[in-house]
Amino acid sequence: MSNEHELDEIHINIKEDSKKSDSSSKDDPNREEMPWDSKREEFVWKIHKDCLQKSAAYDTASRSAKKKYTRYALPGVVVPIIMSVVSPHLPQDYSYVDGIALAGIAVLNGLNTFFNFGKKFSNYNEFSGKYADLAGYISVEMSKSKRYRIALDVFLERITTKKAYLDNNSPFL
Repeated sequence: MSNEHELDEIHINIKEDSKKSDSSSKDDPNREEMPWDSKREEFVWKIHKDCLQKSAAYDTASRSAKKKYTRYALPGVVVPIIMSVVSPHLPQDYSYVDGIALAGIAVLNGLNTFFNFGKKFSNYNEFSGKYADLAGYISVEMSKSKRYRIALDVFLERITTKKAYLDNNSPFL
């Protein structure tokens, strides 16, 4: 029982460092943050530039895929409507026109299905936005004075992780 009373009084002495630096963390006074220097800022701006370039490339690819989707899908909707109106009024000698129109629609629908332009449009558009979001996040942080930015090591971890994820999961152009 005497051990119980001894455990009641535990004193923890924390030795504080008399040197306080602006680069130390509030949670851990012994931790030194990575300084924001021009070389590291250059690296961050390179990531920013790459994100903007990839966003623009995916946006261009998205627009192209949308045009192709429209080009191949629209006739599949319009031609049958036109043929349903025109077909009863065609002379008997032009009965092959229905077959040609349906064959053309089948080819266009087959191409659209095979190349999957609708899904490509959606994926390219999504990744264009994701790269633009990352570039915007970098711009916001870099627009702050160094004093108000988050710790560089934390910031680099965030942006490089996000960029690696985007690079690894983005569709091929």
